[in-house]
Amino acid sequence: LTIDAGTGAVTLDSALGATSKLASITVNSSSLANTDISTTGNQSYTTSSTMTINSTLISDSGDITFNTAVILGDNTIVTLRPDRD
Repeated sequence: LTIDAGTGAVTLDSALGATSKLASITVNSSSLANTDISTTGNQSYTTSSTMTINSTLISDSGDITFNTAVILGDNTIVTLRPDRD
């Protein structure tokens, strides 16, 4: 899934990949309000402002990349499966 909002903001209101994991996700925007996201592959987030995360991000075999300053909130969980190199 690719979301390219350019200079617009992106708000994800419900969990992505909860029932069936996404292959990957790429988000490019001015800001991002996110929710729980599960993928089998890579996750990439690029925003032009600081990104605050208060959710769970899970990748079974890919990388989770933030191309901006990131603030991790109290409820943030980032999981990369332990069988990765």
